[in-house]
Amino acid sequence: MTLVVSDISRYGIIMVGDSAVTLGTSVKADAFKVQYAKAANVGFALWGNAGVDHRRIDYWLADFIRDQVKTGDSVQDVGERLVSSLNAVLEKSGRKWKDLVRGIHIAGYREALPVLFHAHCGHPNEPAHEMRLYHDYPDDQKWSEDHFRSLLNYGFIHLRNGYHPLFGPLFKQALDYAAQLRAAHNIQFPHPSLEGRFEFYKLLVRFVAGTLVASKIHPGVNDELSAIAFDDHGMVIDQQLPIVSPTKGGSSAFDEFFEEANQSVQPLTLGSTAEPMAEQIPCPKCGVALPEPSRTATAVQCGQCRAVLFFQPLEESLTFRGSLFRRARSPGKANYQIQREEGESFFRRTGRWHDLTRIIDRVGKRYYKHIEDAETGEVIDHKDKPLPEHRRPTHG
Repeated sequence: MTLVVSDISRYGIIMVGDSAVTLGTSVKADAFKVQYAKAANVGFALWGNAGVDHRRIDYWLADFIRDQVKTGDSVQDVGERLVSSLNAVLEKSGRKWKDLVRGIHIAGYREALPVLFHAHCGHPNEPAHEMRLYHDYPDDQKWSEDHFRSLLNYGFIHLRNGYHPLFGPLFKQALDYAAQLRAAHNIQFPHPSLEGRFEFYKLLVRFVAGTLVASKIHPGVNDELSAIAFDDHGMVIDQQLPIVSPTKGGSSAFDEFFEEANQSVQPLTLGSTAEPMAEQIPCPKCGVALPEPSRTATAVQCGQCRAVLFFQPLEESLTFRGSLFRRARSPGKANYQIQREEGESFFRRTGRWHDLTRIIDRVGKRYYKHIEDAETGEVIDHKDKPLPEHRRPTHG
């Protein structure tokens, strides 16, 4: 198992990952899941099957960065080259893609804005295939540039893989906790800065690692983290674990595993995938990796201790929505002279999201309101008239 999280915002790019490597029931802390290419100002975060041509993928990636990433390369260039190089090696193994599932977060800058791409072997609704480059944020979301900028300024945009069922609820509760801190104590959590968000994500990953320990569950996520934070000028915070070459003879187990097609050992992984078709689930009783369930199965039995794990397949998605509210007044004036509200608003009567723009201009004496259905673009309401003609409705 593993947990890697990559975040983009107006402050920069953050990538955090644990260092656990799982082989069967054993776990060791020596993986380098987060790496950085200074020449192109691009970061990487690894998850999934770790084997690449008799070696681990973190060592392979370090060599790729050193030999194939050049100054001036775009995020797209780096992503396409990485996928092409990795597929060329994996295809020679003769293994099925469902046994090679893995992913790499790839983040960098394009036209001064951060972007977050993802190279992986397929979504949950499709069979595993060769590595492909997906342009998750912002391209695949079909956002307008204004909407994307708004989310960068006021929202959270991230990818998370590995123990995401534990991270997802924790992230949501952390935002609720942050709202309480802000309301009760005027504490900003996380602090609106690259450093603040960096520590925020490290805290959440370490909390997941501690949750596994406190719950006496197979420790597939540890608290020895590799993490980076960078902006469009380069590295800002470098907490990468140092890449240490394998000791002499240390790779023989990997060589034997990939040379023998009928090994009974579980595949070496830097973690599990968020794609259910290849997720390795540990037995909650003995920790042995359970066999992969079918898409329609609701239970799976451990081959070691015979315990039965019942489950319900779940899929999750996260959509970011927000609005901006601004007011301005002249020095010495008690009342606000201009008030502007724009963003997304939920209309409870119909259960639909609307795009709302409302401006109250007491200087120009104008009132403007425009509401559209966020999905269909249908105009729900439009007003543009002198302010004296606009009156709030009375409620009796």
